[in-house]
Amino acid sequence: MVYTTIPNCTITRTTSNVLYPYIDSDTDDWFKRYGGFHTGIDVQCKSVHSACQGVVIMIGEDHEDGTLEITIQYDAYQGFRYCHIERSLVQPGDIIQNGQWIADAKDFVHFEYIDVKEENSQGICHIGTMNYYKHNPLAYATGEQVLPNEDLVDVVVIEADAEFAQVIFTPEMDEEFSNNRVDDEPYGIG
Repeated sequence: MVYTTIPNCTITRTTSNVLYPYIDSDTDDWFKRYGGFHTGIDVQCKSVHSACQGVVIMIGEDHEDGTLEITIQYDAYQGFRYCHIERSLVQPGDIIQNGQWIADAKDFVHFEYIDVKEENSQGICHIGTMNYYKHNPLAYATGEQVLPNEDLVDVVVIEADAEFAQVIFTPEMDEEFSNNRVDDEPYGIG
């Protein structure tokens, strides 16, 4: 099942299918198809590229399926999360360029835009001491909306034991970062 196709998708650098959209209303037709709300978009791909420049502030492991989740902070107020990552090519603290190849995905990447603004958001995401809210990332994936290249300031890397390390998700974090699917099985796309 394909929601839409994005020519020259910013996170794949090729034409890519969006398998599931951002779903923020139980009246959305996709709400029933998907089985609930969805806090990002799922883009079919193998190679994952950064939608903006920024700093890798966290790489976390999802203990349910063993995949990784990468958070890249653009500035003190916004960033992007890339979930269902099979292999990360970056480490916490790395400075990332727009379009840089950052990871490999098995079949798809779950892509989220996070911002400190609560208005028109769906769900909260706690990263370190910051509260971010999840917003529809589709305009960033299509390139209709872009974050300009800026000097990287006000970015705080989440550290573990005073060294960079992967963050192991607790059950509370897992619920918070969950895609909220009724059945969290792969989409059957290979």
